[in-house]
Amino acid sequence: MSSRTNELLTTQVTVKCKLCDEEISFDIADDASYLSKTDHKSFFGMMLKTYRIEHLVNGEKHLNAVLLDKQNLFRGYIDAYIIPVLQDEQQLGYVDLNSFLVLEQEIETLNPNAIFTNFFIVNLSGWILEIVKNKHVKTEAILEKIFEKIDESRKIYTVIPQPLTVKVANLDCYIWNKGRNYLIMTLSENNYLAKIVSLMEQITNGIEKNDIIPKKRIFRMFNAVLILTNLIEKRPDLVLRLLSDDLFYSKIKIKYPDRIRDIIPKIANRHQIPEDVMEELLLGKISLIGLFEKRPELIKDCKRIIEALDFIDRRKLLI
Repeated sequence: MSSRTNELLTTQVTVKCKLCDEEISFDIADDASYLSKTDHKSFFGMMLKTYRIEHLVNGEKHLNAVLLDKQNLFRGYIDAYIIPVLQDEQQLGYVDLNSFLVLEQEIETLNPNAIFTNFFIVNLSGWILEIVKNKHVKTEAILEKIFEKIDESRKIYTVIPQPLTVKVANLDCYIWNKGRNYLIMTLSENNYLAKIVSLMEQITNGIEKNDIIPKKRIFRMFNAVLILTNLIEKRPDLVLRLLSDDLFYSKIKIKYPDRIRDIIPKIANRHQIPEDVMEELLLGKISLIGLFEKRPELIKDCKRIIEALDFIDRRKLLI
């Protein structure tokens, strides 16, 4: 077999669609066969890359974001989404907010909490994500008024402030924008703005300009953070890492599985983490994000869990 044939075989990757279980094949040597690729730094000893791939099923696109290691072996899903295939005429010209897709099923919309009374993300490609919503507020109506204010501000400012503050009805609305993405929120108390402004700026800057769909798993995580802990105020760096780091979706592997029973109690005791949590992570049963999705009450302990994994990695115990 020629070396060229070997090269083709080693660059061809097949994974199952997380949504429908059909196989999707792509060639990592051919950037036309996938939507995008993200290279990551070493993650607990592994060199990982994220590939975004798609296939067409019954008139809708299934998009998958998958992690591969340096041997091009599948290491986990980041997320998967269904989006409708738009006709050409639907992709051109002015888009009315009333025609936008409100992603009600993507995450469980929260009722107002200690910080936010409303929190929307709008992408001008055509979707609205309700993260926090006052049940008496009409989503499309308030957003229509907000975008009227944004257009008005563009005529006044040469550079629109971040955040832009506008008044709609009796609500002070704060808006961060990058590219097609808008983070729009109202706060239970306006003095919370100073506490969250840095985090919101980082989240806005971290959103991919060409994202046509939100990372629903990430914002489910954000919801859990809002409910369970004051991390937003005290450790915005950890919140940002949970929201933006694809690598937390990969399962880790330990070099010496036969020693795992000896290692786990020591690590768990040192970092005050339940032994069953460390066991799931170190035996590669679940990724960090998967763990938090399964047991959201552990998010409040994310600092200790991440520090424990970093501690193990520094001792070269991970593959």
